[in-house]
Amino acid sequence: MSLQVSTIGWDEEYKAAKSVSLRVGSKPSIITPIRSFDLRHTSYCESKMVKATTVRGLNEVFRDIDVGKLQKMYEEDGKKEEDFSKNLYRAVNARATKSEVKMVRFDLSTSNDNLSVSDELLDYLLCLLNTAGNDIFIPPIPSTNNHYSIELARHILDKIDQQNKNFTPKPILGYIPGAIPTKKTMELIDEYVKRGVAMFGFDFRGGSIEKYSPKVRKIVNKLREVEKDTGNQSYLHAFNVSPAKEGDVIIPATDMLSYEYGFDSYGLSHYHRQYPPELLTEMAKKGWVFDEEKAKKNLKVFATEDYGHHSVESIVKDGIEGKIKKDGSLVALSTIEVAAIRYVKLKAMSIRYTGENTGTESRSVGGRIKSKEKLSEYLKEKQYVKEHIVHLEDFSRQISEYKN
Repeated sequence: MSLQVSTIGWDEEYKAAKSVSLRVGSKPSIITPIRSFDLRHTSYCESKMVKATTVRGLNEVFRDIDVGKLQKMYEEDGKKEEDFSKNLYRAVNARATKSEVKMVRFDLSTSNDNLSVSDELLDYLLCLLNTAGNDIFIPPIPSTNNHYSIELARHILDKIDQQNKNFTPKPILGYIPGAIPTKKTMELIDEYVKRGVAMFGFDFRGGSIEKYSPKVRKIVNKLREVEKDTGNQSYLHAFNVSPAKEGDVIIPATDMLSYEYGFDSYGLSHYHRQYPPELLTEMAKKGWVFDEEKAKKNLKVFATEDYGHHSVESIVKDGIEGKIKKDGSLVALSTIEVAAIRYVKLKAMSIRYTGENTGTESRSVGGRIKSKEKLSEYLKEKQYVKEHIVHLEDFSRQISEYKN
Protein backbone atom coordinates (compact mmCIF):
# COMPACT_ATOMS: atom_id res chain seq x y z
CA MET A 1 0.00 0.00 0.00
CA SER A 2 1.53 3.32 -1.08
CA LEU A 3 1.57 6.69 0.66
CA GLN A 4 1.40 9.91 -1.35
CA VAL A 5 1.86 13.37 0.19
CA SER A 6 1.80 16.63 -1.75
CA THR A 7 1.77 20.21 -0.46
CA ILE A 8 -0.89 22.41 -2.05
CA GLY A 9 -0.41 25.62 -0.05
CA TRP A 10 1.84 27.39 2.46
CA ASP A 11 1.14 30.22 4.88
CA GLU A 12 3.43 33.19 4.25
CA GLU A 13 3.75 34.27 7.90
CA TYR A 14 3.53 31.01 9.87
CA LYS A 15 6.17 29.18 7.87
CA ALA A 16 5.36 25.73 9.26
CA ALA A 17 1.65 25.88 8.37
CA LYS A 18 0.68 24.10 5.18
CA SER A 19 -2.22 22.50 3.39
CA VAL A 20 -1.51 18.96 2.21
CA SER A 21 -3.11 16.29 0.07
CA LEU A 22 -2.74 12.83 1.64
CA ARG A 23 -3.52 9.59 -0.20
CA VAL A 24 -3.08 6.15 1.36
CA GLY A 25 -3.36 3.25 -1.05
CA SER A 26 -6.63 3.26 -2.97
CA LYS A 27 -8.38 5.62 -0.52
CA PRO A 28 -9.61 8.96 -1.90
CA SER A 29 -7.18 11.78 -1.19
CA ILE A 30 -7.76 13.79 2.00
CA ILE A 31 -7.01 17.50 2.17
CA THR A 32 -5.45 18.56 5.47
CA PRO A 33 -5.38 20.15 8.01
CA ILE A 34 -7.82 17.64 9.40
CA ARG A 35 -9.04 16.58 12.81
CA SER A 36 -8.84 12.85 13.46
CA PHE A 37 -11.59 11.06 15.35
CA ASP A 38 -11.21 8.49 18.07
CA LEU A 39 -12.71 5.12 17.18
CA ARG A 40 -12.49 3.58 20.63
CA HIS A 41 -15.28 1.13 21.39
CA THR A 42 -17.52 3.41 23.49
CA SER A 43 -21.09 4.58 23.03
CA TYR A 44 -20.13 8.26 23.01
CA CYS A 45 -16.84 8.34 21.04
CA GLU A 46 -16.50 11.03 18.39
CA SER A 47 -16.67 8.61 15.49
CA LYS A 48 -20.17 7.49 16.43
CA MET A 49 -21.49 10.96 17.23
CA VAL A 50 -20.19 12.86 14.20
CA LYS A 51 -22.71 12.47 11.40
CA ALA A 52 -21.22 14.68 8.68
CA THR A 53 -18.96 12.58 6.45
CA THR A 54 -17.39 15.76 5.05
CA VAL A 55 -15.41 16.32 8.25
CA ARG A 56 -14.10 12.79 8.58
CA GLY A 57 -10.51 11.92 7.74
CA LEU A 58 -7.98 10.09 9.92
CA ASN A 59 -9.41 7.77 12.55
CA GLU A 60 -7.45 6.60 15.56
CA VAL A 61 -7.98 3.45 17.58
CA PHE A 62 -5.88 3.71 20.73
CA ARG A 63 -5.22 1.00 23.33
CA ASP A 64 -2.96 0.80 26.37
CA ILE A 65 -1.42 -2.67 26.27
CA ASP A 66 -0.18 -4.11 29.56
CA VAL A 67 2.55 -6.57 28.59
CA GLY A 68 1.75 -8.96 31.43
CA LYS A 69 -1.98 -9.09 30.62
CA LEU A 70 -1.25 -9.45 26.91
CA GLN A 71 1.04 -12.40 27.58
CA LYS A 72 -1.51 -14.06 29.84
CA MET A 73 -4.23 -13.63 27.22
CA TYR A 74 -1.93 -15.00 24.49
CA GLU A 75 -0.86 -18.04 26.52
CA GLU A 76 -3.87 -18.92 28.67
CA ASP A 77 -7.18 -17.23 27.82
CA GLY A 78 -8.58 -18.07 24.38
CA LYS A 79 -12.01 -16.57 25.18
CA LYS A 80 -10.57 -13.22 26.22
CA GLU A 81 -8.35 -13.29 23.14
CA GLU A 82 -11.40 -13.83 20.91
CA ASP A 83 -13.31 -10.99 22.59
CA PHE A 84 -10.35 -8.62 22.32
CA SER A 85 -9.86 -9.37 18.62
CA LYS A 86 -13.58 -9.00 17.91
CA ASN A 87 -13.84 -5.67 19.74
CA LEU A 88 -10.70 -4.38 18.04
CA TYR A 89 -12.13 -5.26 14.63
CA ARG A 90 -15.39 -3.50 15.46
CA ALA A 91 -13.59 -0.43 16.74
CA VAL A 92 -11.45 -0.14 13.62
CA ASN A 93 -14.39 -0.53 11.28
CA ALA A 94 -17.08 1.35 13.22
CA ARG A 95 -18.95 3.81 10.98
CA ALA A 96 -16.16 3.68 8.43
CA THR A 97 -16.39 5.60 5.16
CA LYS A 98 -14.35 5.23 2.00
CA SER A 99 -12.39 8.41 2.65
CA GLU A 100 -11.29 7.43 6.16
CA VAL A 101 -7.71 6.40 6.79
CA LYS A 102 -7.78 4.16 9.85
CA MET A 103 -4.84 3.67 12.18
CA VAL A 104 -4.42 1.53 15.30
CA ARG A 105 -1.93 2.49 18.00
CA PHE A 106 -0.91 0.33 20.95
CA ASP A 107 1.06 1.84 23.82
CA LEU A 108 3.15 -0.81 25.58
CA SER A 109 2.98 -0.38 29.33
CA THR A 110 4.13 -2.18 32.45
CA SER A 111 4.46 -1.37 36.13
CA ASN A 112 8.11 -2.50 36.08
CA ASP A 113 11.02 -0.18 35.34
CA ASN A 114 12.29 -2.58 32.69
CA LEU A 115 10.10 -3.54 29.75
CA SER A 116 10.64 -7.11 28.54
CA VAL A 117 8.77 -8.28 25.44
CA SER A 118 9.61 -11.65 23.91
CA ASP A 119 9.89 -11.98 20.13
CA GLU A 120 6.93 -14.35 20.18
CA LEU A 121 4.74 -11.84 22.02
CA LEU A 122 5.93 -8.97 19.81
CA ASP A 123 5.02 -10.96 16.69
CA TYR A 124 1.54 -11.52 18.13
CA LEU A 125 1.13 -7.83 18.96
CA LEU A 126 2.10 -6.88 15.39
CA CYS A 127 -0.44 -9.40 14.07
CA LEU A 128 -3.08 -7.54 16.10
CA LEU A 129 -1.88 -4.29 14.52
CA ASN A 130 -2.24 -5.94 11.13
CA THR A 131 -5.94 -6.39 11.81
CA ALA A 132 -8.38 -6.08 8.92
CA GLY A 133 -9.29 -2.48 8.22
CA ASN A 134 -6.15 -0.92 9.67
CA ASP A 135 -4.47 1.15 6.93
CA ILE A 136 -1.24 2.25 8.63
CA PHE A 137 1.38 0.50 10.77
CA ILE A 138 2.21 2.50 13.90
CA PRO A 139 5.18 0.87 15.68
CA PRO A 140 4.23 -0.01 19.30
CA ILE A 141 7.24 1.88 20.65
CA PRO A 142 6.90 2.62 24.39
CA SER A 143 5.80 6.18 25.18
CA THR A 144 7.86 6.50 28.37
CA ASN A 145 11.57 7.32 28.50
CA ASN A 146 12.45 4.60 31.04
CA HIS A 147 10.97 1.92 28.74
CA TYR A 148 12.24 3.36 25.44
CA SER A 149 15.53 2.48 23.75
CA ILE A 150 16.74 2.89 20.16
CA GLU A 151 17.65 -0.82 20.16
CA LEU A 152 14.06 -1.81 20.99
CA ALA A 153 12.77 0.64 18.36
CA ARG A 154 15.03 -0.90 15.71
CA HIS A 155 13.94 -4.40 16.71
CA ILE A 156 10.26 -3.49 16.44
CA LEU A 157 10.83 -1.88 13.03
CA ASP A 158 12.70 -5.00 11.82
CA LYS A 159 9.69 -7.08 12.89
CA ILE A 160 7.31 -4.74 11.03
CA ASP A 161 9.46 -5.01 7.89
CA GLN A 162 9.12 -8.79 8.15
CA GLN A 163 5.33 -8.54 8.61
CA ASN A 164 5.12 -6.33 5.52
CA LYS A 165 6.94 -9.04 3.56
CA ASN A 166 4.60 -11.78 4.78
CA PHE A 167 1.33 -9.83 4.38
CA THR A 168 -0.02 -7.00 2.26
CA PRO A 169 2.39 -4.16 3.11
CA LYS A 170 1.12 -1.10 4.96
CA PRO A 171 2.82 2.31 5.14
CA ILE A 172 4.49 3.07 8.46
CA LEU A 173 3.73 6.11 10.59
CA GLY A 174 6.85 6.88 12.61
CA TYR A 175 5.65 7.21 16.21
CA ILE A 176 7.76 9.69 18.24
CA PRO A 177 7.33 9.61 22.05
CA GLY A 178 7.24 13.10 23.51
CA ALA A 179 8.83 11.85 26.73
CA ILE A 180 12.22 10.94 25.25
CA PRO A 181 15.04 13.54 25.09
CA THR A 182 15.49 15.52 21.88
CA LYS A 183 18.76 13.78 20.96
CA LYS A 184 17.03 10.40 21.11
CA THR A 185 14.19 11.88 19.05
CA MET A 186 16.59 12.83 16.26
CA GLU A 187 18.16 9.34 16.33
CA LEU A 188 14.71 7.76 16.06
CA ILE A 189 13.73 9.96 13.10
CA ASP A 190 16.99 8.97 11.35
CA GLU A 191 16.09 5.31 11.89
CA TYR A 192 12.67 5.85 10.36
CA VAL A 193 14.08 7.75 7.38
CA LYS A 194 16.53 4.90 6.64
CA ARG A 195 13.46 2.69 6.15
CA GLY A 196 11.71 5.14 3.82
CA VAL A 197 9.20 6.43 6.38
CA ALA A 198 7.69 9.80 5.41
CA MET A 199 4.71 9.99 7.80
CA PHE A 200 5.33 10.77 11.48
CA GLY A 201 3.33 11.23 14.67
CA PHE A 202 4.49 13.10 17.78
CA ASP A 203 2.98 12.21 21.17
CA PHE A 204 2.28 15.23 23.40
CA ARG A 205 1.25 12.99 26.34
CA GLY A 206 -1.75 15.20 27.10
CA GLY A 207 0.34 18.39 27.21
CA SER A 208 -0.09 21.64 25.30
CA ILE A 209 1.90 22.45 22.18
CA GLU A 210 3.79 25.29 23.85
CA LYS A 211 5.16 22.86 26.44
CA TYR A 212 6.94 20.96 23.66
CA SER A 213 7.56 23.80 21.19
CA PRO A 214 11.42 23.64 21.28
CA LYS A 215 11.34 19.93 20.47
CA VAL A 216 8.62 20.40 17.82
CA ARG A 217 10.70 23.18 16.24
CA LYS A 218 13.64 20.77 16.03
CA ILE A 219 11.44 18.04 14.51
CA VAL A 220 9.93 20.35 11.88
CA ASN A 221 13.38 21.56 10.81
CA LYS A 222 14.66 17.98 10.77
CA LEU A 223 11.83 16.85 8.49
CA ARG A 224 12.50 19.73 6.13
CA GLU A 225 16.15 18.67 5.91
CA VAL A 226 14.97 15.14 5.12
CA GLU A 227 12.67 16.50 2.39
CA LYS A 228 15.63 18.33 0.84
CA ASP A 229 17.84 15.24 0.94
CA THR A 230 15.31 12.67 -0.27
CA GLY A 231 12.94 14.71 -2.43
CA ASN A 232 10.01 13.08 -0.58
CA GLN A 233 7.46 15.18 1.27
CA SER A 234 6.71 14.39 4.90
CA TYR A 235 3.50 14.34 6.93
CA LEU A 236 3.27 15.12 10.65
CA HIS A 237 0.42 14.03 12.95
CA ALA A 238 -0.08 15.03 16.61
CA PHE A 239 -1.16 12.46 19.20
CA ASN A 240 -2.56 13.45 22.58
CA VAL A 241 -2.39 17.20 22.07
CA SER A 242 -4.41 18.98 24.74
CA PRO A 243 -5.89 22.46 25.15
CA ALA A 244 -4.27 24.71 27.76
CA LYS A 245 -4.99 24.59 31.51
CA GLU A 246 -7.84 22.25 32.43
CA GLY A 247 -10.75 22.99 34.74
CA ASP A 248 -11.61 26.55 33.78
CA VAL A 249 -15.10 27.45 32.58
CA ILE A 250 -13.54 28.35 29.23
CA ILE A 251 -10.31 26.69 28.04
CA PRO A 252 -8.30 28.27 25.19
CA ALA A 253 -8.41 25.95 22.15
CA THR A 254 -4.63 25.87 21.71
CA ASP A 255 -5.04 22.40 20.20
CA MET A 256 -6.44 24.12 17.10
CA LEU A 257 -3.11 25.97 16.74
CA SER A 258 -1.33 22.69 16.02
CA TYR A 259 -1.61 23.37 12.28
CA GLU A 260 0.34 26.62 12.57
CA TYR A 261 3.07 24.70 14.41
CA GLY A 262 3.60 22.41 11.42
CA PHE A 263 1.21 19.51 12.14
CA ASP A 264 -0.99 18.29 9.30
CA SER A 265 -3.57 16.66 11.58
CA TYR A 266 -4.21 15.99 15.25
CA GLY A 267 -6.27 13.65 17.38
CA LEU A 268 -7.84 13.36 20.80
CA SER A 269 -5.96 13.46 24.07
CA HIS A 270 -5.78 9.78 25.09
CA TYR A 271 -3.13 10.15 27.76
CA HIS A 272 -4.29 8.55 31.01
CA ARG A 273 -2.73 10.02 34.14
CA GLN A 274 -2.12 7.44 36.85
CA TYR A 275 -3.89 8.03 40.16
CA PRO A 276 -3.61 5.97 43.36
CA PRO A 277 -6.50 3.48 43.80
CA GLU A 278 -7.56 5.08 47.11
CA LEU A 279 -8.26 8.37 45.32
CA LEU A 280 -11.56 7.11 43.86
CA THR A 281 -12.64 5.88 47.29
CA GLU A 282 -11.96 9.27 48.83
CA MET A 283 -13.76 11.03 45.97
CA ALA A 284 -16.79 8.79 46.44
CA LYS A 285 -16.90 9.62 50.15
CA LYS A 286 -17.00 13.32 49.32
CA GLY A 287 -19.67 12.81 46.68
CA TRP A 288 -17.45 13.85 43.78
CA VAL A 289 -17.52 10.74 41.60
CA PHE A 290 -21.21 10.89 40.69
CA ASP A 291 -21.81 14.61 41.17
CA GLU A 292 -23.48 15.42 37.84
CA GLU A 293 -23.51 19.16 38.49
CA LYS A 294 -19.71 19.20 38.77
CA ALA A 295 -19.46 16.95 35.71
CA LYS A 296 -21.54 19.32 33.59
CA LYS A 297 -19.18 22.17 34.40
CA ASN A 298 -16.24 20.09 33.15
CA LEU A 299 -17.81 19.05 29.83
CA LYS A 300 -16.70 21.38 27.05
CA VAL A 301 -17.81 22.26 23.52
CA PHE A 302 -15.66 24.09 20.99
CA ALA A 303 -16.66 27.53 19.62
CA THR A 304 -15.19 28.59 16.28
CA GLU A 305 -16.10 32.22 16.96
CA ASP A 306 -13.59 32.68 19.78
CA TYR A 307 -11.51 29.44 19.84
CA GLY A 308 -12.64 28.61 23.35
CA HIS A 309 -13.74 25.27 24.80
CA HIS A 310 -16.84 26.36 26.75
CA SER A 311 -18.47 24.38 29.53
CA VAL A 312 -21.91 23.13 28.51
CA GLU A 313 -23.42 24.74 31.59
CA SER A 314 -22.00 28.17 30.67
CA ILE A 315 -23.48 27.96 27.17
CA VAL A 316 -27.01 27.92 28.54
CA LYS A 317 -26.32 30.12 31.57
CA ASP A 318 -24.58 32.90 29.63
CA GLY A 319 -26.93 32.77 26.66
CA ILE A 320 -24.15 32.36 24.11
CA GLU A 321 -25.63 29.38 22.30
CA GLY A 322 -26.67 31.57 19.39
CA LYS A 323 -23.09 32.73 18.99
CA ILE A 324 -21.60 29.30 18.54
CA LYS A 325 -24.54 27.35 17.12
CA LYS A 326 -23.59 26.12 13.63
CA ASP A 327 -25.93 23.15 13.27
CA GLY A 328 -28.79 21.48 15.09
CA SER A 329 -26.70 19.83 17.78
CA LEU A 330 -26.77 22.80 20.15
CA VAL A 331 -30.51 23.34 19.76
CA ALA A 332 -31.03 20.40 22.10
CA LEU A 333 -28.58 21.86 24.62
CA SER A 334 -30.27 25.24 24.69
CA THR A 335 -33.87 24.04 24.87
CA ILE A 336 -33.52 21.32 27.52
CA GLU A 337 -32.91 22.23 31.15
CA VAL A 338 -29.26 21.33 31.79
CA ALA A 339 -30.05 19.88 35.21
CA ALA A 340 -32.46 17.38 33.64
CA ILE A 341 -29.98 15.90 31.16
CA ARG A 342 -28.30 12.65 32.16
CA TYR A 343 -24.51 12.94 32.23
CA VAL A 344 -23.83 10.30 29.56
CA LYS A 345 -26.30 11.89 27.16
CA LEU A 346 -24.84 15.32 27.81
CA LYS A 347 -21.32 14.02 27.23
CA ALA A 348 -22.37 12.42 23.95
CA MET A 349 -23.99 15.64 22.76
CA SER A 350 -20.96 17.77 23.68
CA ILE A 351 -18.61 15.35 21.92
CA ARG A 352 -20.75 15.36 18.81
CA TYR A 353 -20.86 19.14 18.67
CA THR A 354 -17.14 19.55 19.35
CA GLY A 355 -16.25 16.80 16.87
CA GLU A 356 -18.22 18.31 14.03
CA ASN A 357 -17.20 21.87 14.83
CA THR A 358 -13.46 21.18 15.15
CA GLY A 359 -13.61 19.07 12.00
CA THR A 360 -15.33 21.82 10.04
CA GLU A 361 -12.97 24.48 11.40
CA SER A 362 -9.94 22.31 10.55
CA ARG A 363 -11.06 22.11 6.94
CA SER A 364 -11.63 25.86 6.97
CA VAL A 365 -8.03 26.43 8.10
CA GLY A 366 -6.79 24.23 5.27
CA GLY A 367 -8.85 26.22 2.78
CA ARG A 368 -7.46 29.50 4.06
CA ILE A 369 -3.90 28.24 3.68
CA LYS A 370 -4.60 26.99 0.18
CA SER A 371 -6.14 30.32 -0.86
CA LYS A 372 -3.18 32.22 0.67
CA GLU A 373 -5.22 34.07 3.27
CA LYS A 374 -3.23 35.33 6.27
CA LEU A 375 -3.84 33.04 9.22
CA SER A 376 -2.37 35.66 11.57
CA GLU A 377 -5.21 38.08 10.82
CA TYR A 378 -7.77 35.32 11.23
CA LEU A 379 -6.38 34.04 14.54
CA LYS A 380 -6.12 37.52 16.09
CA GLU A 381 -9.92 37.63 15.94
CA LYS A 382 -10.10 34.59 18.25
CA GLN A 383 -10.43 35.91 21.79
CA TYR A 384 -9.06 32.93 23.71
CA VAL A 385 -5.88 32.25 21.73
CA LYS A 386 -4.68 35.85 21.29
CA GLU A 387 -2.08 35.58 24.04
CA HIS A 388 -0.66 32.43 22.46
CA ILE A 389 0.06 34.14 19.12
CA VAL A 390 3.32 35.58 20.54
CA HIS A 391 4.66 32.05 21.12
CA LEU A 392 3.56 31.05 17.64
CA GLU A 393 5.30 34.00 16.02
CA ASP A 394 8.51 33.21 17.91
CA PHE A 395 8.26 29.58 16.77
CA SER A 396 7.75 30.65 13.17
CA ARG A 397 10.80 32.96 13.17
CA GLN A 398 13.04 30.00 14.00
CA ILE A 399 11.71 27.65 11.32
CA SER A 400 13.88 27.03 8.27
CA GLU A 401 12.68 28.94 5.23
CA TYR A 402 12.56 25.85 3.04
CA LYS A 403 9.50 25.29 0.85
CA ASN A 404 8.85 22.74 -1.87
